[in-house]
Amino acid sequence: MKFGVMGRVAAEEGRNAGATLDRLAHAESQGFDAVWIAAEDPEGGAAGRSLFAAAGLAERTQAVDVGLWSVLDPGLHPLRLAEDLAMLDLVSGGRLHWAPTGSDLAEPLSIILNAWSGEPFAHEGPRFKFSTLVCLPTPEQKPHPRLWLSYASGSASELEADSEHQGWLIDPDDESVSPPLSGSRALVFRMPGSMKGEVDVIRAAVADLNRRYAPDLLLVWPDSDKPASADAESLQNDFALACLESSA
Repeated sequence: MKFGVMGRVAAEEGRNAGATLDRLAHAESQGFDAVWIAAEDPEGGAAGRSLFAAAGLAERTQAVDVGLWSVLDPGLHPLRLAEDLAMLDLVSGGRLHWAPTGSDLAEPLSIILNAWSGEPFAHEGPRFKFSTLVCLPTPEQKPHPRLWLSYASGSASELEADSEHQGWLIDPDDESVSPPLSGSRALVFRMPGSMKGEVDVIRAAVADLNRRYAPDLLLVWPDSDKPASADAESLQNDFALACLESSA
């Protein structure tokens, strides 16, 4: 099992967003395998912030995967998003992971995957229509960056089409979700402030999540309600002590 750490950069956090980026950038030296940005604004507008934040993390790190868990912005054309994400994969050296969420993902996701191929294609669907074109740039990773689909979204057809490069993103806070029967799994662990300083409790919680879900990637989100707080930094340090330094 690999370990990643997550944070949110939201407009209302203002200058505090810098503390979140500092915390995430520090994760590489602590032994984490991935750093992720979460963008949860359902009304749109979060794409620019999250993309710039992820690009900043890519610049400040060397080897960790850089992930983006984002609501698909309804005001952003899929072709533009395909270009922006491809550029992010290029500047990161092929380290981008992307987990889109939201309703009606099938059409924009189909457009983005076709755009990333670098081959000419046309599209006519319920929301989008355009004649034959080639979308550039294309991502560094082939055939595309690692894609994680919400297990609750029911996007099984896309997953089955390219299972080697796609997997399931699971949020165990949704008690209606049971582990998928197949495919790679990334699990979001919203780490509460009550675990601060409780190294043995953290180890037990991680062992329980591993037993229940057997994730390939465990994404720790310390103090997810207040991601730029000092508690978030302390919780990240405690997790590193509990699960990374002990296994080094």
